[in-house]
Amino acid sequence: MRAESSSGGFTLLEILVVLIVVSIGLLGVAGLLMNNMKSSANSAWRTQAAMLADEAAERLRVNNTWVVEVLNASTSVRTASPVYQMRCTGGAATNLLTSTGSCTASSGGQQCSSAEAWRNADLTNLCAKVGNVGLGGLPGGAMNITPQSDASGRVFGYAIEVVWDQRTASRTTTTPRASYVTEVRP
Repeated sequence: MRAESSSGGFTLLEILVVLIVVSIGLLGVAGLLMNNMKSSANSAWRTQAAMLADEAAERLRVNNTWVVEVLNASTSVRTASPVYQMRCTGGAATNLLTSTGSCTASSGGQQCSSAEAWRNADLTNLCAKVGNVGLGGLPGGAMNITPQSDASGRVFGYAIEVVWDQRTASRTTTTPRASYVTEVRP
């Protein structure tokens, strides 16, 4: 006579099913972590873009002369002088003011022979920073400073747009661009 024994173990098939279910769950968690890291990086780039736009706004405020123009007894407007329109791409600035002087390095920093030369050097230094991640810039960073004017052509402020390459999880050939825009007024 043979005694029947009940074994309390698992079959190989049950173990395989459990492994498949657990691995699917772990893949889902890994995907969520990757998406979280991508969103975190994009948030950090957006914060850096806001800081660069603020830096450009401060440079415009410091380097511009805001002239109060009286239109009539009850109305006056502030206009910018001189008018900037600048584009930073690849670390190079274009559309700067015509400079009547030059700047040279000195022990105290930078010595410029005219206000226009100082303004151009200041904005050129900012342009060099925008696309250089090592200097606090953005990946593929670019900046546009565009004057805003009223119907009569008076410049009353500037639009500052910072553009950069956004991080994505896909490996497509085109990288989506993100942008941050702010306005500067006296």
